[in-house]
Amino acid sequence: MGITPLSAAWLAKLHQAGLFKNLTSVIDFGGPQSMDYSVNEWSRYAEGYIQDPEKRDSFIKHVTAVKSGKQSMQVSCLYETYGLGEYSAIDFMDPMANFKHDFNFEYRPGQLFDVVTNFGTSEHIFNTGEAFRTIHRLTKPGGLMIHVTPTYGSYYHGFFNTHSILFESMAHFNNYVIEDLSYVYDIFSENEKFIKQWKIKLESIKGTPLKNQNLKFFWHYFKSVVAMNERPMSMIKAVLRKVDEYDFVYPQQLNKYPG
Repeated sequence: MGITPLSAAWLAKLHQAGLFKNLTSVIDFGGPQSMDYSVNEWSRYAEGYIQDPEKRDSFIKHVTAVKSGKQSMQVSCLYETYGLGEYSAIDFMDPMANFKHDFNFEYRPGQLFDVVTNFGTSEHIFNTGEAFRTIHRLTKPGGLMIHVTPTYGSYYHGFFNTHSILFESMAHFNNYVIEDLSYVYDIFSENEKFIKQWKIKLESIKGTPLKNQNLKFFWHYFKSVVAMNERPMSMIKAVLRKVDEYDFVYPQQLNKYPG
């Protein structure tokens, strides 16, 4: 899917909250993420969300060089602003990936990472449970798994939609800490609003009753269908911290089996 300025600002907020403290390595699950949008938009993002002047100047210089055709875009320049200077990517088909693997099949990594990002990849993997197990296996104890996945997503986008219970159930059965759980009613329209106002507005659904979540999801869905004759690309943004080192436990659905 790639990283939008809105998602970059979300990562910056996580960084400012100290979630990346003492974490240095990151791997993109699904190949190096694209960074679209203009030099002006990325520069304005940097002015508002990259606090370190040296990192801000370096990031703007890189984006400017890329957009002028002087070098290829590297998402690592964005991760470096969060202190994540050791970058890798894993994918089956992307020639830029450091590691090659078909996520439908079991993977036992030879290297672990502090942060593993899943920016819209797992929903395209038919054996999606294996994909989440691979993400777990790639993550160091104490590290973060960052997910951005569709809920009520576009009709042809991927095999699966997700919901908060998926992440809450995985957390429960694998002893993850849920550091963040947020909802974006439409990733495209909300990003366009963001680059006009440069104020990040994400709705936390951590601890929100499921009934309330469902009503809001449906209301946004209904408005989009009526107004634009299409489904919105609603997204769940989740940050899970892996506490212990043991193999992934496939979860039961938490709200289906209370207690």
